[in-house]
Amino acid sequence: MNNFTDRELYKADQKDREEGVFFNWDDIKDICQGDWLVEPCRKKKAGVNGIEDDSRSIRDEVLFIALSGKLVEGHEFVIPAVENGAAAVCVEEERLSNRQRRYLERSEIPTLSVKNTMRAFHCLAHAHRKKCSECTVVAVTGSCGKTTVKNMITEMLERVYPGRVLSSAGNTNNQFGVPRNLLRLVPDQHKFAVIEAGTSEPGEIAILGDMIEPDIAVVTNVGKAHLEHFESIEDVALEKGNLLKKLRGDGVAVIPAECVYLDILLAKAADYRWVTFGLDSKNADVKAGYLGAREQHFEVVLHWQNKDVRKSLIWSMGGEYQARNAAAVAAVGDVLNISSDEIVRGLALFEPSDMRMEHIYRNGIHWVNDAYN
Repeated sequence: MNNFTDRELYKADQKDREEGVFFNWDDIKDICQGDWLVEPCRKKKAGVNGIEDDSRSIRDEVLFIALSGKLVEGHEFVIPAVENGAAAVCVEEERLSNRQRRYLERSEIPTLSVKNTMRAFHCLAHAHRKKCSECTVVAVTGSCGKTTVKNMITEMLERVYPGRVLSSAGNTNNQFGVPRNLLRLVPDQHKFAVIEAGTSEPGEIAILGDMIEPDIAVVTNVGKAHLEHFESIEDVALEKGNLLKKLRGDGVAVIPAECVYLDILLAKAADYRWVTFGLDSKNADVKAGYLGAREQHFEVVLHWQNKDVRKSLIWSMGGEYQARNAAAVAAVGDVLNISSDEIVRGLALFEPSDMRMEHIYRNGIHWVNDAYN
């Protein structure tokens, strides 16, 4: 607490610190490994109450990080961010114009210069994730099915712990989306977070995994995805498996038993406990038997081999691949000590998001809309 020059100001800010994202000025500088171009006035404010990278979403007392992307240059929006209420900005100094620098100095806006704002964004998100140490974080990756499995896990948890589950918004699973989702965590509110992690180039999963530091890591499958950036499916397996290496010390890997290059995933998870799932595989810890259509629904039998428990699941999701997804969710639920009845109840009530195997009945015709991608 000796970082604060005004004790009363610190007490006023303590409520914000306890309720959500809070970083004091020294936190920000140390975590981002930057230098102040414009020093903060600590008598005015002890720090910031949030992190934003979109100038349109700015609220009072947040730090605006100017990210440089392929389509948008965040440094162009530094002044609008301040005009919208940003309490401080994080920039790469060489990207600031003289006009912007003079504006920040004249406005006395704390301005932190870093080598790479994206890296600073990731470091702040990881620091906040570590503050939420009581929250169990489940990370989901795979060549396909990530968003559906993420949503299924969220639905299952929400049924047991209503209002206490944070989930990645949509399929925001990249280096912009993952930190945004982690920064939505609220200590003492969220008991679980389900975070989706995707990749479009080698090394990206490791970057996301460092931020997420999951307690449970799920690989839905390994297939022919993003082969324009990966030379082979083996390279995809190596990339997806990197999430397993980022587990916390007592973390658990959830892995498909019927998977090409399963040996790679098992090697990546060698330092941790692992659980497998699959379709009627003798080697799967959690199995799903797909029994096909039941009028306008479908039936799956889930089998937890360690307990020798079988449960029938009647739900709206057709296809063996969805049954395999159900097995993955059932494996996660078992790791979290959720009862088989609660797992099945959550899956039975699951409805896919728009344009993901969406069933539409019009004029006697059954349409299936799977155009999300």
